[in-house]
Amino acid sequence: MKISSYYIHLFLITVVVCLASCDIETEPEFSESLDPDFVPDTILVSLTDSADFISFCGYKNNYFLLDASMAPDSADDHSYVWTNESQSDQILVQNAGLYGVNISHEDSINDIHKFVDLTFCPTVVYIPNSFTPNGDGMNDEWGPQGDGVDYIQTIVENGSSLVLFESDDMNEKWNGMYDGQLIQAGTYFYTVSGRFKSGVLFTYIGSVELFQ
Repeated sequence: MKISSYYIHLFLITVVVCLASCDIETEPEFSESLDPDFVPDTILVSLTDSADFISFCGYKNNYFLLDASMAPDSADDHSYVWTNESQSDQILVQNAGLYGVNISHEDSINDIHKFVDLTFCPTVVYIPNSFTPNGDGMNDEWGPQGDGVDYIQTIVENGSSLVLFESDDMNEKWNGMYDGQLIQAGTYFYTVSGRFKSGVLFTYIGSVELFQ
Protein backbone atom coordinates (compact mmCIF):
# COMPACT_ATOMS: atom_id res chain seq x y z
CA MET A 1 0.00 0.00 0.00
CA LYS A 2 1.34 3.44 -0.97
CA ILE A 3 0.47 6.73 0.79
CA SER A 4 1.49 10.38 0.28
CA SER A 5 1.36 13.30 2.71
CA TYR A 6 1.69 17.09 2.39
CA TYR A 7 1.66 20.00 4.83
CA ILE A 8 1.06 23.67 4.11
CA HIS A 9 1.59 26.61 6.47
CA LEU A 10 0.29 30.15 5.79
CA PHE A 11 1.52 33.29 7.52
CA LEU A 12 0.73 36.96 6.85
CA ILE A 13 2.75 39.99 7.78
CA THR A 14 1.63 43.58 7.28
CA VAL A 15 4.38 46.14 7.92
CA VAL A 16 4.79 49.90 7.65
CA VAL A 17 8.34 51.22 7.33
CA CYS A 18 9.66 54.72 6.64
CA LEU A 19 12.98 54.85 4.82
CA ALA A 20 14.81 58.15 5.02
CA SER A 21 18.10 59.94 4.88
CA CYS A 22 17.34 61.76 8.12
CA ASP A 23 15.80 60.93 11.47
CA ILE A 24 12.06 60.28 11.52
CA GLU A 25 10.26 62.62 13.85
CA THR A 26 6.71 61.41 13.30
CA GLU A 27 5.16 58.22 11.99
CA PRO A 28 2.56 58.53 9.21
CA GLU A 29 -1.04 57.95 10.15
CA PHE A 30 -2.12 54.49 9.07
CA SER A 31 -5.46 52.74 8.69
CA GLU A 32 -6.59 49.52 7.04
CA SER A 33 -9.78 47.49 6.53
CA LEU A 34 -10.93 44.61 4.36
CA ASP A 35 -12.40 45.77 1.05
CA PRO A 36 -16.11 44.78 1.04
CA ASP A 37 -15.87 44.33 -2.74
CA PHE A 38 -12.88 42.00 -2.55
CA VAL A 39 -13.43 38.69 -4.37
CA PRO A 40 -11.02 36.00 -3.11
CA ASP A 41 -8.97 34.03 -5.61
CA THR A 42 -8.62 30.26 -5.49
CA ILE A 43 -4.98 29.26 -5.95
CA LEU A 44 -4.07 25.73 -6.96
CA VAL A 45 -1.25 24.18 -4.92
CA SER A 46 -0.11 20.91 -6.45
CA LEU A 47 1.34 18.21 -4.23
CA THR A 48 1.94 15.71 -7.00
CA ASP A 49 5.61 16.47 -7.75
CA SER A 50 8.48 14.36 -6.46
CA ALA A 51 9.19 16.48 -3.37
CA ASP A 52 7.98 15.14 -0.03
CA PHE A 53 7.89 18.64 1.50
CA ILE A 54 7.14 21.95 -0.20
CA SER A 55 6.69 25.53 0.96
CA PHE A 56 4.07 27.79 -0.61
CA CYS A 57 3.45 31.51 -0.04
CA GLY A 58 0.04 33.02 -0.80
CA TYR A 59 -1.93 36.10 0.20
CA LYS A 60 -4.26 36.13 3.18
CA ASN A 61 -8.06 36.08 2.67
CA ASN A 62 -7.75 33.99 -0.51
CA TYR A 63 -8.45 30.25 -0.88
CA PHE A 64 -5.92 27.53 -1.56
CA LEU A 65 -6.85 24.29 -3.30
CA LEU A 66 -4.41 21.60 -2.17
CA ASP A 67 -4.30 18.97 -4.87
CA ALA A 68 -2.72 15.57 -4.17
CA SER A 69 -4.51 13.70 -6.95
CA MET A 70 -2.63 11.04 -8.85
CA ALA A 71 -2.84 10.44 -12.64
CA PRO A 72 -6.47 10.51 -13.83
CA ASP A 73 -6.34 6.94 -15.16
CA SER A 74 -5.30 5.60 -11.76
CA ALA A 75 -7.13 7.96 -9.42
CA ASP A 76 -9.67 5.32 -8.43
CA ASP A 77 -6.86 3.09 -7.20
CA HIS A 78 -5.60 5.60 -4.61
CA SER A 79 -6.85 6.44 -1.14
CA TYR A 80 -6.20 9.79 0.56
CA VAL A 81 -6.15 10.77 4.23
CA TRP A 82 -5.36 14.39 5.13
CA THR A 83 -4.34 15.70 8.51
CA ASN A 84 -7.78 17.31 8.79
CA GLU A 85 -9.26 13.79 8.27
CA SER A 86 -10.55 14.57 4.78
CA GLN A 87 -10.42 11.57 2.42
CA SER A 88 -10.63 13.50 -0.85
CA ASP A 89 -7.76 13.96 -3.27
CA GLN A 90 -8.18 17.76 -2.86
CA ILE A 91 -8.95 20.04 0.07
CA LEU A 92 -9.81 23.77 0.07
CA VAL A 93 -8.19 25.82 2.87
CA GLN A 94 -7.89 29.47 3.81
CA ASN A 95 -5.67 29.39 6.89
CA ALA A 96 -1.91 29.29 7.14
CA GLY A 97 -0.51 26.06 8.49
CA LEU A 98 1.21 22.78 7.92
CA TYR A 99 -0.90 20.35 5.94
CA GLY A 100 -0.19 16.71 5.21
CA VAL A 101 -1.69 13.88 3.22
CA ASN A 102 -1.07 10.11 3.16
CA ILE A 103 -1.68 8.44 -0.19
CA SER A 104 -2.05 4.69 -0.45
CA HIS A 105 -2.36 2.45 -3.50
CA GLU A 106 -3.97 -0.95 -3.57
CA ASP A 107 -1.01 -2.48 -5.42
CA SER A 108 1.71 -1.01 -3.18
CA ILE A 109 2.82 -1.85 0.34
CA ASN A 110 4.42 1.61 0.79
CA ASP A 111 2.55 4.78 1.65
CA ILE A 112 3.41 8.16 0.16
CA HIS A 113 3.69 10.97 2.72
CA LYS A 114 3.50 14.58 1.49
CA PHE A 115 3.68 17.83 3.46
CA VAL A 116 3.07 21.47 2.52
CA ASP A 117 4.03 24.50 4.60
CA LEU A 118 1.52 27.18 3.62
CA THR A 119 2.45 30.74 4.64
CA PHE A 120 1.03 34.20 3.98
CA CYS A 121 3.18 36.40 1.75
CA PRO A 122 4.16 39.78 3.24
CA THR A 123 2.01 42.80 2.42
CA VAL A 124 3.95 45.98 3.12
CA VAL A 125 4.35 49.60 2.03
CA TYR A 126 7.61 51.52 2.52
CA ILE A 127 7.45 55.32 2.49
CA PRO A 128 10.59 57.53 2.58
CA ASN A 129 10.35 60.63 4.75
CA SER A 130 12.77 62.80 2.75
CA PHE A 131 14.54 63.23 -0.57
CA THR A 132 17.04 65.58 -2.22
CA PRO A 133 16.18 66.36 -5.88
CA ASN A 134 19.46 68.16 -6.60
CA GLY A 135 20.52 66.12 -9.62
CA ASP A 136 23.41 64.29 -7.96
CA GLY A 137 21.88 60.91 -8.78
CA MET A 138 21.31 60.04 -5.12
CA ASN A 139 17.85 60.18 -3.53
CA ASP A 140 16.62 62.48 -6.31
CA GLU A 141 13.09 61.03 -6.43
CA TRP A 142 10.43 60.18 -3.88
CA GLY A 143 7.62 57.64 -3.80
CA PRO A 144 6.30 54.60 -1.95
CA GLN A 145 7.45 51.04 -2.54
CA GLY A 146 5.62 47.90 -1.54
CA ASP A 147 5.22 44.16 -1.64
CA GLY A 148 1.92 42.39 -2.26
CA VAL A 149 0.25 45.60 -3.50
CA ASP A 150 -2.72 45.14 -5.82
CA TYR A 151 -3.10 48.83 -6.65
CA ILE A 152 -1.92 52.13 -5.14
CA GLN A 153 -2.50 55.88 -5.47
CA THR A 154 -0.11 58.59 -4.31
CA ILE A 155 -1.00 62.27 -3.86
CA VAL A 156 1.41 64.99 -2.67
CA GLU A 157 0.18 68.46 -1.66
CA ASN A 158 1.65 71.62 -0.25
CA GLY A 159 0.37 73.35 2.88
CA SER A 160 -2.37 75.04 0.85
CA SER A 161 -3.72 71.69 -0.43
CA LEU A 162 -2.41 72.30 -3.93
CA VAL A 163 -1.78 68.92 -5.60
CA LEU A 164 1.86 68.84 -6.68
CA PHE A 165 2.09 65.19 -7.70
CA GLU A 166 -0.41 62.40 -8.31
CA SER A 167 0.10 58.87 -9.61
CA ASP A 168 -1.46 55.42 -9.56
CA ASP A 169 1.80 53.77 -10.68
CA MET A 170 4.15 52.67 -7.90
CA ASN A 171 7.05 52.82 -10.36
CA GLU A 172 6.43 56.49 -11.06
CA LYS A 173 8.29 58.77 -8.62
CA TRP A 174 8.06 62.46 -7.76
CA ASN A 175 11.15 64.44 -8.76
CA GLY A 176 10.20 67.56 -6.80
CA MET A 177 8.92 69.34 -9.89
CA TYR A 178 5.63 71.20 -10.25
CA ASP A 179 4.51 72.99 -13.40
CA GLY A 180 7.93 72.46 -14.96
CA GLN A 181 9.93 73.91 -12.08
CA LEU A 182 11.66 72.51 -9.01
CA ILE A 183 9.73 73.59 -5.93
CA GLN A 184 11.43 75.09 -2.91
CA ALA A 185 12.76 73.08 0.00
CA GLY A 186 10.24 72.38 2.72
CA THR A 187 7.67 70.00 4.15
CA TYR A 188 5.03 68.49 1.87
CA PHE A 189 2.13 66.21 2.65
CA TYR A 190 1.22 62.87 1.11
CA THR A 191 -1.69 60.48 1.08
CA VAL A 192 -0.86 56.96 -0.09
CA SER A 193 -3.83 54.62 -0.43
CA GLY A 194 -4.65 51.38 -2.17
CA ARG A 195 -5.27 47.69 -1.66
CA PHE A 196 -3.07 44.72 -0.89
CA LYS A 197 -3.50 41.41 -2.71
CA SER A 198 -5.05 40.15 0.51
CA GLY A 199 -8.02 42.45 -0.14
CA VAL A 200 -7.01 44.81 2.69
CA LEU A 201 -7.44 48.51 1.96
CA PHE A 202 -4.71 50.79 3.32
CA THR A 203 -4.19 54.53 3.77
CA TYR A 204 -1.02 56.29 4.91
CA ILE A 205 -1.06 60.03 5.66
CA GLY A 206 2.20 61.78 6.46
CA SER A 207 4.80 64.29 5.40
CA VAL A 208 7.99 64.27 3.36
CA GLU A 209 10.90 66.72 3.62
CA LEU A 210 12.33 68.06 0.38
CA PHE A 211 15.97 69.12 0.79
CA GLN A 212 18.09 70.88 -1.83
